[in-house]
Amino acid sequence: MLRQKRRSRQFKEERESQIIDFEEARANRREKRAKQKSNKVKPEPKPAPSKRKQKLRRKRRRIVAFVLLILLVMVGISVGKVIMVKKHQNQVLQENKSLKETKKELETELDNVNNPEYIEEQARRQLNLMKPGEVVYIVPEKNDESEKKETGQTESDK
Repeated sequence: MLRQKRRSRQFKEERESQIIDFEEARANRREKRAKQKSNKVKPEPKPAPSKRKQKLRRKRRRIVAFVLLILLVMVGISVGKVIMVKKHQNQVLQENKSLKETKKELETELDNVNNPEYIEEQARRQLNLMKPGEVVYIVPEKNDESEKKETGQTESDK
């Protein structure tokens, strides 16, 4: 059984034995192209597609349009959700900022709780306590309504 030469070896041998004239090869290519152009026959116009093919095309177009519509709706919903999340994030950041401020205020108050002066002030203000030997005078605050009642005037009399 004879063994065939491999194509690569065969190709090498042919290439080595061949001498290529570039000008001749260009001229041959030009001739081939000219023959192809002259031999070209105008293709006959395609016949109109059958009704069945037209229906299939319409059906495909509808399916593609429906799929595109669904994709657009999904993208729109996703964008809406992203916008809502950004708004919620901004609200949470504002709330966090206000809570941090409240925390600072409460920490300063906590520092003052152990201060004896602060304790005394709060006892006087909130519990109306006094030191032994002190006399406290309580002066009632006058409101607009109480003044009107005392003087007997109303807004319509003014």
